[in-house]
Amino acid sequence: TLVSRDNYSLFTPMLAEVASGGIEPSHIVNPIRATLKRTEFREGVVRRIDLESQVVETEHPQSHEPSTLLYDRLVIALGSVTNYRGLSGVKEHAFGLKTMADAQAIRDHVLSVLEQAALVDDPAQRACMLTVVIAGGGFSGAELCGALQDFISRALRLYPNIDPSEIRLVLAHPGPRILPEVGDELGEYAGAALTRRGVDVRLNTKVQSATAHSVTLGGDETILTHTLVWTAGTSPSPALKGIASAMAASPSAWGVLLEAKSLPLMRIS
Repeated sequence: TLVSRDNYSLFTPMLAEVASGGIEPSHIVNPIRATLKRTEFREGVVRRIDLESQVVETEHPQSHEPSTLLYDRLVIALGSVTNYRGLSGVKEHAFGLKTMADAQAIRDHVLSVLEQAALVDDPAQRACMLTVVIAGGGFSGAELCGALQDFISRALRLYPNIDPSEIRLVLAHPGPRILPEVGDELGEYAGAALTRRGVDVRLNTKVQSATAHSVTLGGDETILTHTLVWTAGTSPSPALKGIASAMAASPSAWGVLLEAKSLPLMRIS
């Protein structure tokens, strides 16, 4: 039995291409029911795991109808959720990039601000609308930044009263170079390539807070913008809360395979 929030598998590394209109959503999804024909599939969100009673409590994502599942063996592969680090206004006003809905919302929003800016004459208002801030220069943030820059450049052919020089993309990364997942040489090359394309790459810079129309960076610098995309951190699924202590306290927690982004794959036996 497989429990998943979505009835499709999603190739998340290409969400940036969906957000920038480079590919269609259908290109990176596959229906789970068609793929796993010998598996019972249940669409649901895992709310609680009771290791002592060997019960998983779930809830349907739309109807919120609760249900429970008994198990003999349990594999936990819930992945991660966006971590906004408790920063003021960020969760309320930033776009994430974890789901298909996130990617589509970013694309629709970028087109919306272009449409709005095309109707505004005030330079300050236009600058605010045409500024995009991306927090986090890892794989997701750097790829999204390049993809959006290309997407907006192509779209401007349809907006003759918006000059390309009015577009401002800011990539804020807390480390000394973007793409810390790869070697220094490749990370520095990627940063230089984005800079040559007109992206304002800010290294050793963290987002401190956000409002509907601004982002405050370290050093109390405020950037007026309608668009903040957050790719600067994740945390394990909330359903894992208390799992580690429960496994330590309960010998009956044997037979659990635990996989989360912040933990190595391990077998408890």
